[in-house]
Amino acid sequence: VMATTTDVNDGVDGAAQETPQYDGDYGPACLHALDLSAAAASGPVAGLTMTTEFAVNAGRAGAKPRLSTLSLGPHDNHLKHVRWSPDGVCLLTCGAEDNTFRIYDVPGDLTLLDQAVSDSEADQSTDGPAADALWPALRVKERESVYDYAWYPGMSASDPQTCVFAATCRAHPVHLWDAVTGTLRASYLAYNHLDEPTAAFAVCFSADGARVFAGYEKTIRAWDVSRPGRDCDVYPTLSKKRGRGGGGGVG
Repeated sequence: VMATTTDVNDGVDGAAQETPQYDGDYGPACLHALDLSAAAASGPVAGLTMTTEFAVNAGRAGAKPRLSTLSLGPHDNHLKHVRWSPDGVCLLTCGAEDNTFRIYDVPGDLTLLDQAVSDSEADQSTDGPAADALWPALRVKERESVYDYAWYPGMSASDPQTCVFAATCRAHPVHLWDAVTGTLRASYLAYNHLDEPTAAFAVCFSADGARVFAGYEKTIRAWDVSRPGRDCDVYPTLSKKRGRGGGGGVG
């Protein structure tokens, strides 16, 4: 089973989705659980619209608010990717505008999401959207626009030490975040040829989780996960090649 995201009006295989019936331009975020097994029926096995969290209450810590207290103004926040945890028990998302990571605990039976959606719609107020059926277990605020993020491959909810994910954002080093407490575990720094800090555009772990890799302009850098800081291996992605006149150049 995989998770994917769409805007509320995006379709599955080109089919239009129904727009929720409420006033205001919320632009809610949607999560879909897809069964990829050979015997799976077409279409998602569960769908979830999270309007309150992303459209109205984006980035705010604390318990779920009453609908009567919600601001009904328009917004530009939406899901920026979704990552299923390696142990399959939670989802990691990021808001494009508020730069906030959200971790959701997912029911073991994904079809329970449909029941949760039905329950929230039954409680819907006439002056706003229904309360979200799934609420974040944790929020982590990143400092700038997020480029990429990835779970630690050995992550298991039963072992808090493994519950981490790496993230890269504009003008900052690669961060290793604790997915249980929301604290910053480590930072992996990179500098360009002018010895200025530079940010990675992509990040991932090695299959065994021992190293973290990050993609930069013309280079890939790799750190030992247990050794944060500046020391890393650098792999150029463009090689020097000799021109016709015998001079060197960057290809």
